[in-house]
Amino acid sequence: MKNKILTGRLDLFSEQGMEGGRLSIMDEKFIKLNTPKFGLQSDRKVYDLIDTTKSGVTSNPESHIDNSWVPTKGSIPAAEHSRVTVKWDDNSIDTERLSSTLLVEEWSYEGLHMIEESDFLKIKDPKTGVIICENQISSIPLKLSSRTMKGHFENINGDDNWEKYFVENYYAELYRTT
Repeated sequence: MKNKILTGRLDLFSEQGMEGGRLSIMDEKFIKLNTPKFGLQSDRKVYDLIDTTKSGVTSNPESHIDNSWVPTKGSIPAAEHSRVTVKWDDNSIDTERLSSTLLVEEWSYEGLHMIEESDFLKIKDPKTGVIICENQISSIPLKLSSRTMKGHFENINGDDNWEKYFVENYYAELYRTT
């Protein structure tokens, strides 16, 4: 019998973020929005501090050094000393947005679950929350562990979106046999 274990976000878990790793899911109860402790780099998903339903992606990170704004290179300064450009999901753009006025997701190891061969996943559309795909892991040619990030998906048929679901951290429901 399959029991729903959790709803969460699919992930390619890697301890260092550069080598391969394991397919995983992060329980949504352990994902929190917080102001960044440090400034932001490019291509980071952010949320508006006032309206958390508004999300976007950062670019053009800058640091406030010696009373001037300069492109951020190397170490990341404290959030109150950095700013970014944000392209919001509605295609509007904010330039020179202070990092301290934005929120980022923080995930806790407590909510991390490694996916197993016997697991069943139901993938949700990011905009509507409707189930768009469901399958038993053992019937998908995914590699649960891989030495490279791409290695998880090298046996997948070109028509399947499993790589997209994990890379873009789609929401999913995880079911396990008990």
